[in-house]
Amino acid sequence: TYGKTLADREKLGVFKPADWTKEVLGTKFRGVLQKRNFLEGLKAMVIAQEPHKKWAPGQEEREVHYHIVMKMASPFAHAKICVDLGALGCKGFFTFPRAGWASYLAYVLLPSAKKLQKDLDPSCLFWPPSFTKENALEVINQVDAKMLHRNSAEVQQQIKATQAENLRNVIENRCVDEADVWRLAKRLKAGGEDLMWNYLETKDVGGVLRKGMLQKTVQYPLSAFKVPDGVQHWMDHGRGEKVLILHGEGGLGKTELACAVMYELTGPFFFLDKLDAAKKINFRGGEGLVIDDVNFSRLEVDDVKSWLDVQKPRCTHCRNDDAFIPAGTIRIFTTNYRSVNFFPVEARMEEHVKAIKRRVQWVDINEDVRRPIPVASPLPLAADPDAEEDPFGFGFDMS
Repeated sequence: TYGKTLADREKLGVFKPADWTKEVLGTKFRGVLQKRNFLEGLKAMVIAQEPHKKWAPGQEEREVHYHIVMKMASPFAHAKICVDLGALGCKGFFTFPRAGWASYLAYVLLPSAKKLQKDLDPSCLFWPPSFTKENALEVINQVDAKMLHRNSAEVQQQIKATQAENLRNVIENRCVDEADVWRLAKRLKAGGEDLMWNYLETKDVGGVLRKGMLQKTVQYPLSAFKVPDGVQHWMDHGRGEKVLILHGEGGLGKTELACAVMYELTGPFFFLDKLDAAKKINFRGGEGLVIDDVNFSRLEVDDVKSWLDVQKPRCTHCRNDDAFIPAGTIRIFTTNYRSVNFFPVEARMEEHVKAIKRRVQWVDINEDVRRPIPVASPLPLAADPDAEEDPFGFGFDMS
């Protein structure tokens, strides 16, 4: 409820939009962003006045309210901003148009069926000063041009991005989990490109993440395995100096054991099924790396040493590009190849053998490392109170 006079509203601590100029509102709004450490993320802002549906009491003009149209560099806690502005006497709410901020700019700057020319604010406030009305109109025109091209007869209208297009976006922007994918889709949508967003609304987000991305869970805990002594020794003493290579035939649980061990040590980890996939991942710090079914025999011996060096940051060899692995990244490889066939031939030279052995904990898996699942005893049959008693114990077979 508003007070009748400005003095009354000051006492109540609740102001009408008409009590503040656009400059005052802009200053207070930026002050709240500064208080919450969000001001650096404010890229541009437009404040426009709009007539309200209600008429001012006792006057021949309508009440007014303000629109603050802003572009932020990243998501922010908008609920806290509302609370802080409310404490200053400014009541409002946030809306997020699906088509991005260009559509909101068009709403406050251009006449339309929703907003008549006479209701447009002729003196909007633009911030920063370098962001002018001409810049805002250019943003609108760029988005309009994209929409006209998309809707033209020459181009088949595409509402959703394809799986291949989304996968390319995910890889190029180094998305490692579902949160990264949604942030990318929101950023594209804010720029007027909503194809990826439309796709994700109806599909499984995890489906656009490339196979071998960050694993946040494992199928089996470490307690489900009989951990070999060599693996336990590496976990306790060697993981910061050596890589672990698990060798054995297929079907013995090497891969599941590797994942369980890595999850026990690092939590989330990257799981790859080929060396070349490492060039597509982006380490953020602390993640482990598990690579399944590895064979180094086709690599140069110096490239092999790079893959095995845990203590220093390394650019490791991949086809067409190198992968960067930070120092301290714990690594586990699994293989079906014996050591003589696993490494390149030149690695058998004495100087290379020493360099490789000090970087590797090699463990042979000769038996199934998965603990057997105990089989529960069958439950006794419930007594049937209606069954006929057999006092002789001979049964009732009358044949």
